[in-house]
Amino acid sequence: MKHEDLIAEHLEDLNKQLRLTEELYSIDDHKYYYHTLIAYFGLMDVVADVIYGSVFSNKERFMRLITEYNTWSFASYVSIPHLYQLLRLYPFPEFSFVRSKVQNILSEDTFTDLSCDVPVGEVGSWFTHNGSRSRDLLAKTGLRLEDLTHAALLYRFRNRLVHSMRGFGYITEPKVLQFNEPCYFGFSFSRTESEESNARELVGRSYQLIYPAPFIAKLSTDCINKLPQHMKDFKMSYQRPRTFDFYFYEQLNTGSNDPFDQ
Repeated sequence: MKHEDLIAEHLEDLNKQLRLTEELYSIDDHKYYYHTLIAYFGLMDVVADVIYGSVFSNKERFMRLITEYNTWSFASYVSIPHLYQLLRLYPFPEFSFVRSKVQNILSEDTFTDLSCDVPVGEVGSWFTHNGSRSRDLLAKTGLRLEDLTHAALLYRFRNRLVHSMRGFGYITEPKVLQFNEPCYFGFSFSRTESEESNARELVGRSYQLIYPAPFIAKLSTDCINKLPQHMKDFKMSYQRPRTFDFYFYEQLNTGSNDPFDQ
């Protein structure tokens, strides 16, 4: 089979899997919501494997897929609610300037989409304001600033689905279905001021980040649709997977009774 035909065969198979995933999402009023998301992420993994191969780890391939290949505009933005939570848990005085910037953003209390979030480069400059080395201190928390970007958070969401078959937080599937784009859903925490009074005091607020199915579907579809031109532009090769991979390690399949080796 010609190389061009191999590529066309592979792309047709990807599009077939995409159509099956779209059908799965529509069954019984989105009965298989999480299964659908896992399938969409699986298709993105396939594209990432074609583009980057084994040069990078799974996480690096996924993040590069949406920051360099598909270029989702918010992929390299820091989630301000996630940064706020980190600063709340680690009240180091060295973070004072960053904390003030974050609190100013959250004090507006009007956002629901990702418009409150900030490019990672700009947030990085907050940590070096006036010669501060507070970004070095950030490593003590066990997280890097890049771990709070949407590229990294979307990968965390993917892993949660794949390994636990559930998402994060308290938002249930029916409520998630009302969203088409990534957004935040706010929760207020309050307590009764006294047993005799019904008045309540606001003691905290939390924001749950939501990556809904239509958004994941669009990301996956865009990745697949860009693949033919990308492979053509970079003269990428494609090798048909071995039909008789009996063993789970590639090097063990060498010399197996694969008729295509004859």
